[in-house]
Amino acid sequence: MFGKGWLITGLASLATLGSATVSVTRTYASDANGNPFQPQLGVDFYTTVDLASDSTASDPVSISFTALSGNRATHVFDILGTGRAVWGPFRLLMDAPMTITVKLNETGATSSFTVSPVEPLSIVEAFSPQDHTATYSASWDNSTAASNLRWWIPVASTTAFQQIADFNAPGLKTPAASGGQVVSVFATSLTEVDANVKFSASAVRSNFNLLNAVSFRTLDLSAKAMKPWLSSETLMPTTNREITNFVSLALGKNYRATMTPATAARKLYLATIARLAYVPKAYVPDAIQALHRGNGDCGSFSSVFVTACRNAGIPARPACGFVLGDDQWHIWAEFWLPGAGWVPVDPTYADGLRPTGDTALYFGVIPDLNQRLVTSYGFDRMVGKDKIAELQSPAAFLTNFKAGGKVTDHCSLH
Repeated sequence: MFGKGWLITGLASLATLGSATVSVTRTYASDANGNPFQPQLGVDFYTTVDLASDSTASDPVSISFTALSGNRATHVFDILGTGRAVWGPFRLLMDAPMTITVKLNETGATSSFTVSPVEPLSIVEAFSPQDHTATYSASWDNSTAASNLRWWIPVASTTAFQQIADFNAPGLKTPAASGGQVVSVFATSLTEVDANVKFSASAVRSNFNLLNAVSFRTLDLSAKAMKPWLSSETLMPTTNREITNFVSLALGKNYRATMTPATAARKLYLATIARLAYVPKAYVPDAIQALHRGNGDCGSFSSVFVTACRNAGIPARPACGFVLGDDQWHIWAEFWLPGAGWVPVDPTYADGLRPTGDTALYFGVIPDLNQRLVTSYGFDRMVGKDKIAELQSPAAFLTNFKAGGKVTDHCSLH
């Protein structure tokens, strides 16, 4: 999931093979140059391995690394005497210590050490902002009906983790508010539309101990203001019996008396990951369908988690948008707590590393949030009496609000 960088020093070039034992004399977290380093949450660090061989000839060796943030492996290299390998990067993706196991593949010898993160002082912290340009567009494949088209375009807005410097959609009419957000709606004979954005986005990390200090009683005092993010939507029926059963199995019956909202949200996050299997392009953003199928894409993971949180009385919403690259559409999620605001989570990314749902990676710690654009929050969008169940990219309809052709969308973020 991350790029690979490495540095190997004090080692022989490939030469005659020795028969002696290569041993690990020390392992520790470091910077890219091998200097000892105690990393913060979400920040890249490396693993340094000091090696020794008692042979007078070079010994071939390779090293594998096992860690929650992803496994690594070096190429085969030769060592003569002592040497040092610096390999990575690794990341701390949760507010807890992480153990890294180092194995010499040629001898089977293992060594491990634990890295404890430097926790943020604030409950939720934005860091490492990056500037980007992005475009999201769509085309209509039935030109004979183009004169009757009505386009809806989600308007990217400034939030706690992204600041919009400029937004432009050619032909933009007066934007309409939809669920507290902005949607561009206009009739046109164009068969293609696009939105262009210049913005800055930040990574995020949170202190789970501080999140866990917020009680359900404190959260309930904000229920009225957060009602839109506690209510059912077309694809997320909050009071559905299957959702209630899912929540009950994950939390038990007396969870409001025995745990905090943050702990409950984390348990629902893990339950979602354990219940669903990721299937690329299995577009099933409907929470009930996703539970029935037991699999889906990022929209499935997010909709199940959000619907379960809302059922448990925790405000939550999908974050719809895309990530760095071309046509990398993605949906993640956020839940809300007083004093913290919106806490980003990404169950799909966590599933990619720990599909059993036993470790809450990417829960309040998303290092690459600074490489994403949110185009809209939540699913339902209404303009007047018209509604669309999900608006992540531009959508087109005929004037009778029925789709009469196929929309092909595209996104790019650099």
